[in-house]
Amino acid sequence: FQEVETPPMPDQFQHSETVDRFVDEPWWQSFSDDNLNSLMEEVFESNLSLEQAFARFDRLHAGYKAANASWFPTFNLSATYQDNGFVGDPPPQVGTMSPDNYDVRLSTRYEVDFWGKLSANRSAAKEDLLAGQADLRAFLISLSAQSVRMYYSLLETSLQINLLEKTISSYDGYYQLIRGRYERGIVSSLEVYQAESTLAGTKSRKAQLEIRQANIQHGIDVLLGRYPRSKGQISLPEQMPVFKQELSPGIPSEVLKRRPDVLSVYHRMRAADKRNAEAVAGLFPSFSLTGGIGGSDNQLKDALDPEGMVWNALANLTAPIFQGGRLQANVDQSEAAFVEQIARYKETILNALREVEDALVRVNKQQRYVGDLEQQVYSAEQSLNAATDSYFRGLIDYAQVVLIQTTYFNAASNLISAKRGLIDSRIDLVTALGGDWTKEFINSISDKKTEEASSK
Repeated sequence: FQEVETPPMPDQFQHSETVDRFVDEPWWQSFSDDNLNSLMEEVFESNLSLEQAFARFDRLHAGYKAANASWFPTFNLSATYQDNGFVGDPPPQVGTMSPDNYDVRLSTRYEVDFWGKLSANRSAAKEDLLAGQADLRAFLISLSAQSVRMYYSLLETSLQINLLEKTISSYDGYYQLIRGRYERGIVSSLEVYQAESTLAGTKSRKAQLEIRQANIQHGIDVLLGRYPRSKGQISLPEQMPVFKQELSPGIPSEVLKRRPDVLSVYHRMRAADKRNAEAVAGLFPSFSLTGGIGGSDNQLKDALDPEGMVWNALANLTAPIFQGGRLQANVDQSEAAFVEQIARYKETILNALREVEDALVRVNKQQRYVGDLEQQVYSAEQSLNAATDSYFRGLIDYAQVVLIQTTYFNAASNLISAKRGLIDSRIDLVTALGGDWTKEFINSISDKKTEEASSK
């Protein structure tokens, strides 16, 4: 196999200021959330999609074993007996049958891999197995990202509901105060209706958030392989995590070694090359050695007597003469498949690097966005405090207070979503960087499944 030239790449990522080595570990542990760690352990133990992924890998492993069987000759044992009689005779009864002849034969066949066809087939099966292992690792990364996203999506919804409940309580307090002032003749009914409308509109948003909360909870339950419930046993932190250190992506060339999707396409490209070699070898004659030994007699012990057995040995040569161009078409087809895999491999490399660069941009810009929103929330809160004081001093009407209240609520809500967006951006980055941590996890999960199977 001749190594394929990959696209040139820089010494460091364009949107990263550091070239420190990437810390390759189960990435969610950097969130320092024990509840999340417990959830991830349960996901890896109970997720049904992961169980399917392991079954697909086991199927490939069995195919690899089947391909390696071509190293050895095949042996077949046949045994027959014959009973003769006249057409008019009654059918023989079970237990009274008296066979007229026993025939026992052992045959063997071995194909000589003169042109490397069988070797190419075994190599292709091995590359398929390695590609399947990379697919399993890629699925593990994807599953971990999906699980963490849903966990923090549930936290975001919970925080939004808490903010909404505090806002409803605040609006209700304003409504009660304004109603009291109206009853004392201090304000007009217009302000009462404004306060009542603002309170009712805010309450109406809670139902939508609760629907979303239940849906996310259902999704997490399915991830855990259990019946979906509206209220689960998942413990959540009180706020979104704060990241104090910048995540170093390392250098581009190292990413390609850690990305399982790149490794998967690479091994499939090698498998396509081996199948092309197998197809080319199919154009040439095949050699096989066959042999057999056996005996026949009306007594089983005599049929198995070595002195009465007959053996034979034969060398076969089979050469294709004319098959309507089928063999050459197979060669052309496998060669085209190899060329296709080369292009796919190069494209996968570029997409992998693009995903890292995109994620770096999102992380940097999202951090700035969160900082700006934090300043907006602080300013809106101060403005609301000042507006409240001015309203009760009669300096402004309630319409201005409502506007500032809405600004503060929207800013606080946007800040919660932005922090969750920052988590999503970080997830995009760590998953785009790949990770060899998946190897250890696959081994540990496989060992656990083996222990469970042996204990049954």
